[in-house]
Amino acid sequence: MKHWPFRVSGAIALGSVIASCLDPTEIDLQITTNVTSAQVTAGTESAAILVGDPATFMTSPSTSIATGAPKANGYFGDLVIVPSAGANSTVAIEVALGVSQPTSTCVDPNVTNKSGCIISTRQLQYVPHHDLVLPILLDSACIGKQCNAGQTCVAGQCVGDVTECDGGSCVTENDGGASDATSDDVFDSGCAASELLCNGACTNVSADPANCGGCGVDCTGGTCAGGTCTIGNVGGACLAVYDGSVYVITTNSALDVFPTKGGTPTASQILSSNTDIQSIGSDMALSGTTLALVWTVEDYALSTSYDLLLSGGGQANRVAIDNLGIGWFDSASGGVWYWKLKGPAASLLYTAQGANAATIAAADGILYLATGSTLCRANTSTCLTSTTAPSVAGPTEVVVSDATSSVPTIYDVEGSSVFRFPSDLSSKAQFATGNAALGAIAYDNSTSAVYAITTTAVYKAAYNTAFATVATTSNAATRCIAVDTTAVYWVTSTGVYKHAK
Repeated sequence: MKHWPFRVSGAIALGSVIASCLDPTEIDLQITTNVTSAQVTAGTESAAILVGDPATFMTSPSTSIATGAPKANGYFGDLVIVPSAGANSTVAIEVALGVSQPTSTCVDPNVTNKSGCIISTRQLQYVPHHDLVLPILLDSACIGKQCNAGQTCVAGQCVGDVTECDGGSCVTENDGGASDATSDDVFDSGCAASELLCNGACTNVSADPANCGGCGVDCTGGTCAGGTCTIGNVGGACLAVYDGSVYVITTNSALDVFPTKGGTPTASQILSSNTDIQSIGSDMALSGTTLALVWTVEDYALSTSYDLLLSGGGQANRVAIDNLGIGWFDSASGGVWYWKLKGPAASLLYTAQGANAATIAAADGILYLATGSTLCRANTSTCLTSTTAPSVAGPTEVVVSDATSSVPTIYDVEGSSVFRFPSDLSSKAQFATGNAALGAIAYDNSTSAVYAITTTAVYKAAYNTAFATVATTSNAATRCIAVDTTAVYWVTSTGVYKHAK
């Protein structure tokens, strides 16, 4: 076994190894990650390791080490720790990796926002005269998951940190069974295989409306079946989520709002096509307290009222919103318009040719358009086609990584695959692949993942992976999908749904 060229103590001071015919008392940490180098912000590739007494190791670790960057297979290497307080003492370990923020902030107890970190913790007892092997996976599904004391993140969920050691191997399981030296790095919650440990209790997350699909995913008075919440019994064409509420364009051209955190699942209708506006179509966008709706474009301040931006001869087919204003595609004229929330009236930015099926995204005043045959940066009339370099093949959806950024990453759907581009569309890389033609997609900044929807399923993928099924559904509206810090949301012809990320 190849070790790094150092030994560190898991207690107060560096330990010494006394020559003996007995095996040494030590723990061999084997640290890996499934995060790719392309996902990690430059300069944050190293992991950090804190080791020490369980009561004080976060504020006063006996050892604090920064690793090198991982190898191509995600392997950081081995670190051997030895006790100094006693051969059967208990040690606490935290391993962290910064993905979109510096790793040093991930292990800083004074930093509260660790949304760009992967953090994995262990607490276990040394076994005298045993070299214990402890694997630790820094899982991309755990980006931004900050768990309570006594818990750690596994596969995107906070679970009880119980580590078992059998002979020379340590494993962490979630099946309540005996230790298995060939097992992957999963935690033993003491619960059945169909349960998770939520707030100290074994929970059937496939049916518990307070922990539906994962710990803390609340159906807010709705029902939970198969790990999916039903939070509304109304059909819809599109939805968006903001600050504990999900806004739904219903099939009768109204705007309903449902709570997503507490309260009851009863809809509150805040706009009606009969009394408030001409008509609500099938697309919407939301940023902060500003909501944009189409067919007529509305700038609707959620706490006050709305302003009509486009009416009469125009018909908005798709709408997007960013930190500066609202953009929309007018299917009647084939033009892309933009209206600054504080500034001049709407202006025509770009005239698309035959782009009636366009989808649109906005970031810092720049509009991006997918027409079914081209991917365009509307403000500079830069368009990619099947014959340009890079080329595109029937892009049907486009989203941005950050609507406030002047240099966002652009994601488009081409059949069953998602690709990513820099803001100037100068290069192209495959982000993820699937087995079905994808509809709308949503980019989740907190986990650097993309969620996608078809009429029958919701999918998720991290960079350079295949889309995996999050939930199955039926008759889903494929124009809109939304995510927040805990869940992914979609709407069908009969209901509004929520599932743990």
